[in-house]
Amino acid sequence: MIPELILDDVVAAMLCCAIVLICRWIGLFAVVQCLERDDRLAVVCTMNLSELSEFGLVLCSIGIKFGHVGAHTFTILILAFSMLAVASSYFIKYNHAAYVIVHKKLAKFHRQTKRSEAAIKDDGHCRDIVLLGFGKIASALLTEIEERCPALLSRMHVIDCSKLYKKRIERKGVTFSYGDIGFEAVLEQAMPVWQKKHMHIKLVLITQPDSQLGKHTNAELMSKVKGMRSCRKAMVICTADHNADIDALYARGASYVLKMVKLSAERLADMLEEYAHGMGSGEFSKEAHHVHEHVKDVFHQMQQIDKKGERKGSELMASSSKNKKIQH
Repeated sequence: MIPELILDDVVAAMLCCAIVLICRWIGLFAVVQCLERDDRLAVVCTMNLSELSEFGLVLCSIGIKFGHVGAHTFTILILAFSMLAVASSYFIKYNHAAYVIVHKKLAKFHRQTKRSEAAIKDDGHCRDIVLLGFGKIASALLTEIEERCPALLSRMHVIDCSKLYKKRIERKGVTFSYGDIGFEAVLEQAMPVWQKKHMHIKLVLITQPDSQLGKHTNAELMSKVKGMRSCRKAMVICTADHNADIDALYARGASYVLKMVKLSAERLADMLEEYAHGMGSGEFSKEAHHVHEHVKDVFHQMQQIDKKGERKGSELMASSSKNKKIQH
């Protein structure tokens, strides 16, 4: 039979563990939410830091030395420390499961808030282009559109699970909704609203490959998008890393599949083709030397373009091709 004193210590230690966990959710989760970071960061931080600090044991031992803390309290603290040290290693395994549950609850709680935010942002523009996720490609895309066709920004809407770039996106004239793009119910609520109704989306862009989406995939997101009432007629552009993924996405109904490696290779091939033009058998004739110097100038201009962002390389290549045709 367990001695009554030890049983009381175990109960007190369990109560201490419960208090620590509650304080963690208030002190960490609530703070991260107030800073408008994403739910995943809040849940993961809270669960990963659910242990009792070793520094507490040090302070308690010093308190015993000075007679401020009793030995019985120190025993309870050691038991609580041991329980949380063992239990926290199991908590970490269920970070994503906890995040899914918490995010669903918060999505329901913020549903009315999101609707009111959408109503405020409804400035009369028909936003029928939706970007799911906001990575490097999406960020660069908005910058390119801002330079080439700023009017198109008034038709764009971004949905992402992080609020980190919300203000930057909205400064460009693009609306933003916060939500996990992997859940259909959350996506439905995050879709743009026009004239107090969920509008029919014409184009959905998934600009991150599966390697950057974490738990989700392009195929999964495309399937959920096509199942939504507001996106049934929408064209979906996906992003892939491998050729097998491209074929699979086209088979599932993707309108276009972006492959970053292929686009980079095409850009280099364009430059090499420009470089090789007129060189023929390899003997530098006067014309070939002229073309060679012209291409060096093109490369130099493209380098300056990349640094300054004044004019696009694709435009420059097109104009140089026209100049060559005129010369011939």
